[in-house]
Amino acid sequence: GAASWEEEVARAAFRLAQNRHGAQILLLGSGVPASRQEALLDAAGCPFTCDVKAEVLQSFFHGHGPLHDGAVLIRDGFVLGARVPLYISWSERMEGHGTRHYSAKQFCASFHPNVAAVAVSEETGSVSFFFGNDRQEVASEPELASLIRKHAA
Repeated sequence: GAASWEEEVARAAFRLAQNRHGAQILLLGSGVPASRQEALLDAAGCPFTCDVKAEVLQSFFHGHGPLHDGAVLIRDGFVLGARVPLYISWSERMEGHGTRHYSAKQFCASFHPNVAAVAVSEETGSVSFFFGNDRQEVASEPELASLIRKHAA
């Protein structure tokens, strides 16, 4: 059958990691109020709606296209925007990780309890999942899809 949106996100993340393309994907759970979602979309460089597909997500972060900076925003199986800026407090740096990891961690720790994020490191090719104050390095597509189902539905 067709892949679930969670599997599509996982497939995209690991393909991007394999090719050393950095990525940041924000996942809004059902408990996030519409006003908080609107605030993110107002800041997005490119708000729009489309189904979550691995190829679409990969195209956002491939090379130096117009949408590769910032994060992609996903809720309920739909991409809601790209080029969402996340800001970093450099006082909370994570040793050995780049800006996508720092900002994903801060976003998940402070924005709302029902958010999660996926970050792909272009330096190391690692895939990390963030929820609350937790960061977990993920080893496989099925593991990432499972984490997304558990924390971002």
